[in-house]
Amino acid sequence: MRKPKSEILDPRPACRRAGSNRSRSRFIIITLFGFLISSFGFISGCSRTVTPLIDYGDQLLVEITLRGSYDVNYNKYFVVLSSGTFRIPLPPPDQLDAAPEFIEPGDTPIVGSQEAYYSNFFDTWSGYVVVDPGGYAVVRGPFVVGQTATREVIAMLGAAGNKLAFLLSLDRLFQT
Repeated sequence: MRKPKSEILDPRPACRRAGSNRSRSRFIIITLFGFLISSFGFISGCSRTVTPLIDYGDQLLVEITLRGSYDVNYNKYFVVLSSGTFRIPLPPPDQLDAAPEFIEPGDTPIVGSQEAYYSNFFDTWSGYVVVDPGGYAVVRGPFVVGQTATREVIAMLGAAGNKLAFLLSLDRLFQT
C-alpha cells in the first residue's frame, strides 16, 4: 500500500504530526475564545457614561407672537407655569362641564363652582403670569379656595403690537 504524499514529505513520526494539528486547533480555539471575551467587554462596556448637567440660569425670557395686535382692554393673556404636569380649561368640545371658563384663581365663575376650578386646574399650577392693562404681573401659587392671590408687577406694557415679551426671575415664582 502506498503512503499519502503528506506523510512522505514530513519526516516526523506519525504521532508528532497528529499532535501538531491538535495544538493548532487549540491555538485557534483559544484565540477565538479570547476574541469573544474581549468583544463582550467592548460590547457590554466597562466605562461609565456621564451626562453633563447644564445650568440654565435663574431667569426665563418669554416672547409670544400673536396673529394680530394684542388688546389688553378686552382680553387677559395668561402664561401658566408649573414644576410638574398641569391642566387648564379647554374650549369645546373638550371642556369640563363643571368648569368651562378660563378664569383666574379667586374669580367667581359664571358657570360651575370655584371648588371645581381649584380641584381640576388651580391645584396643578405653580403660578402664572397675566398680561392686562396694568402690565405683566406674576402670581405665585399654591392656590387655595378662599385665599386671595397676590399680583406682583414685573414689567409695564410697551407699545401696542403683536408681541408680548417679558423676563421673569424664576425665584419669584418657584421657591428655591
